[in-house]
Amino acid sequence: YINRIIENAIPDREEFIKIYRIMLKNSELYVNLTEIKSALGIRPLKLFTILNVFKDLSLIDFYIDDNSNVLKIKIMPKPDSKLDLNSSKVLQSFYKLRDKYIESY
Repeated sequence: YINRIIENAIPDREEFIKIYRIMLKNSELYVNLTEIKSALGIRPLKLFTILNVFKDLSLIDFYIDDNSNVLKIKIMPKPDSKLDLNSSKVLQSFYKLRDKYIESY
């Protein structure tokens, strides 16, 4: 059970690429929270991990409008150089969490 939660929280490289490509096509994206899986083809927990990593790397900004229950995502200007996802403190924290889980299991 816990293993499945960990797997559902940490996206793989292809999932990062998929969401970033969607973002490149749309400078702004609005997604109803109840439709994340059907609209973007990814589980909400993984999406929020990806969004927080991208925000940490200054690739996007996002927020949830509580009144309309809509996730609003805006892509930021493309960086001059290629970024390493593993440099994100958010992703590093998830990897540490996964490693501690594996160690304790």
